[in-house]
Amino acid sequence: VYPVDAASRDLQETYLPGAASTGVGWKTQDLSATFGATTVWQVAAGSSPAAVFHDGYASVFTVDAVSGALRETYLPAAGFPGDPWQTQSLTAKYNTPAVMTGTSPVAVVHDGYVSVYTIDAGDSTHVQGDLQETYLPFMGAGWSTQDLSAEFGTPPSHVTPAAVFHNGYVSVYTVGSQGDLQETFLPAMGDGWLTQDLTANSGVPKALNVAPTALYHDGYTSVYYLSNPGDHLTEAYLPAISGPWHWQDLSANTSVPASVQSPSALVHYDTSGGLTSIGTGKLTLTALMARLPSMAARQSGDDGRGRFAGAAGCERARR
Repeated sequence: VYPVDAASRDLQETYLPGAASTGVGWKTQDLSATFGATTVWQVAAGSSPAAVFHDGYASVFTVDAVSGALRETYLPAAGFPGDPWQTQSLTAKYNTPAVMTGTSPVAVVHDGYVSVYTIDAGDSTHVQGDLQETYLPFMGAGWSTQDLSAEFGTPPSHVTPAAVFHNGYVSVYTVGSQGDLQETFLPAMGDGWLTQDLTANSGVPKALNVAPTALYHDGYTSVYYLSNPGDHLTEAYLPAISGPWHWQDLSANTSVPASVQSPSALVHYDTSGGLTSIGTGKLTLTALMARLPSMAARQSGDDGRGRFAGAAGCERARR
């Protein structure tokens, strides 16, 4: 687990060395101070780390408190108790633009790639709010970066994005300046990125300026975010590629309290099968799927109460 120290803004790792049954307790260490090379570095206020495991490496991506640079702190494949953690500025070494204040990186592993998505702070060559992708094609290669807004038309955003790998697609979800929920997606490696406004095209509600989260589960792609009126938790979901998007108000349908914090989502299992849980600032739904319409009903667009959960939308065709 990678939190940020409230007092020092150092990146911290809290880890469990072995199985809980061995009796070994959790441990913690300050990655900024211990592995910060010649300079101790801090994480920018208002941002959160993003962590992924790939090719035997553990990578944690943060925003530098001083420069706004995108930083990678990583544990090479040898791991504990082998090689020490390393850190590098992807902005200084690979020209990733500085990250907008108050936003955080998000990362996803797909097709052998590691991709990190950030919102640009703005400079002489990048518009403030542009969606940026910084990616590593394979271990041993250098990182590359591209401006998805400039190259493929993603509207500017001032909110941390969400990213998910599903059905061979990579999708990044952003909140536009007017609150529209936007999807920018890559159908397959080698294809060009495409973008669509899910609010305009599929009728999903406008989002608040709070980071969404995305999850692939049971063949569905779901985006969870907060919407008005009432700071409601909303789900926009895609039952299958090339099908329409739907949406439902989880606060209205399942009595989730209003929240002002970004939700988090997780697929986990118990004796009854797969569950989807969503955590908000006030409540964690530990058995959400049992309380939602059946998958069969959702596929038909029926919300289980004899009405449609949301508007049908733009079909996504493979190109």
